[in-house]
Amino acid sequence: MSGNIKYYLHSIADVVPLEIISAQTFSQIDRMASRFSDFAASEYIMETSLNTELAEVDFSFRILTQEKAALISGLNNDAFSTLAAGQTWGKFVDFINFWPGKIADIWLEMDYAEYEKSIPQPCFFFNARQVKNGTDVDKQLLFSALKWLLDIEQLQSFWPHLQWVIQQLPPAVGLFQAGVMFARNRDRVRIFTGELTREQTREYLSNIGWTSLSRLEELFELINPYSEGQYILDFDISADGISEKIGINFGLKTNDILPDFLNSLVDHHLCTDIKRRGVLAWPGSKGSYLGPDYGYSVLIKDISHFKLSYSPTEGIKVKAYLRVAGVYLKELFKARIPAKEDLGSINPL
Repeated sequence: MSGNIKYYLHSIADVVPLEIISAQTFSQIDRMASRFSDFAASEYIMETSLNTELAEVDFSFRILTQEKAALISGLNNDAFSTLAAGQTWGKFVDFINFWPGKIADIWLEMDYAEYEKSIPQPCFFFNARQVKNGTDVDKQLLFSALKWLLDIEQLQSFWPHLQWVIQQLPPAVGLFQAGVMFARNRDRVRIFTGELTREQTREYLSNIGWTSLSRLEELFELINPYSEGQYILDFDISADGISEKIGINFGLKTNDILPDFLNSLVDHHLCTDIKRRGVLAWPGSKGSYLGPDYGYSVLIKDISHFKLSYSPTEGIKVKAYLRVAGVYLKELFKARIPAKEDLGSINPL
């Protein structure tokens, strides 16, 4: 497969709500994406803060193992070469060369503040579901993955903390993702737990010593009436332990409840009316030609999830993660047409 990032962007350019992505922001994303023009991804996400009227987003995309070949090709093109010369992107390239089959996918995120920089810095995450199975933790897989992204001394400085917070998870709950947000910090790792219930979330945060546990019920009162009841926690781990800031990621129980949820956020001054309108306008679909490898496709715009974050210094904030994913009609037709060797088993009418 060839790169598809520019095809996706150009296909949705006329259907993205301006309340979410201004024309200027979209142009910045498009210029930055030229560096990744040979990358192929299965889905793209625009991350928007709901408490501000600024039509700015962070831009991220998911790359599956079957899209790795296009990624490696993209790492060797001229557009990416200026990035690859830098230390951070060199670590990213090293990780891709290491990328084992146990890691099903990776995510690359570009923060809005990085778009216009000569060498923008990424945030990078990898699928960590294979790290923990029941009470067994594959420490070798986790350490082997992180050592390509961090200096060994840094990794060793918080490795005991990292092992400990993983071991505190309920037996049936593993990790979802792990990674390093180079654009923000270079001395810590961010982890995302597997899905937790409300009760498991409370118990887990208590077990790992989160310092703002008294605020947790207030946070749940905001989201629990609307959520599907499963929560993915994210937080940073450094040599000092776990971060004061946590994120609670969740999906809505039904699509129909979206207007009520956003209205509630507006009432609590956690979402502007402009962003409410923009998020409501996001869902939809569009047919588009994505080049010879993908053919005519249907691009689905939906809401991946929301995140409520809290820290003592920043208070409560909410983000929406707005997704674009393609349904490739060529692949659907291919799956329905039997292979030549199977045609002999079909009885003619």
